[in-house]
Amino acid sequence: MDTVEVLLREKGREVVSASPGASVLELARLMNERRIGSVLILEGTTLVGIVTERDLLTKVVAQGRDPAALRVREIMTTDVVVVEAGTPVGQAMRTMNERRCRHLPVMRGREVAGIISIGDCNRWYSRDQEYTVRHLTDYIQGNYR
Repeated sequence: MDTVEVLLREKGREVVSASPGASVLELARLMNERRIGSVLILEGTTLVGIVTERDLLTKVVAQGRDPAALRVREIMTTDVVVVEAGTPVGQAMRTMNERRCRHLPVMRGREVAGIISIGDCNRWYSRDQEYTVRHLTDYIQGNYR
């Protein structure tokens, strides 16, 4: 059973982060430049929050707030759902579905090891299913040696 660690090895461990004191406008520009849907908010190496596209829409745009005047700490989600690196991918997917989140920071103890998205998990699941089907087809057709 593959763990979240396998996903991180395949996709990379890069984590895009910002500080709680950064402006929301700077954060939005960073997300656009990097073409990402979330940014981890760190104080040093400690995870203190996350900001997602949904946060920007609901807490800034929909309320007509000025992103240049807002600080990240004012809109970040502080109750961050995380998984450990050893978590099975299927369990991480269930966590995302149950907690209705599309991005999960991956922790190794108290350190951030990376971040995965529901898209990463879906790609893994699809590839895993293709592998299973191919091997079952080979078995049924007698192609195993």
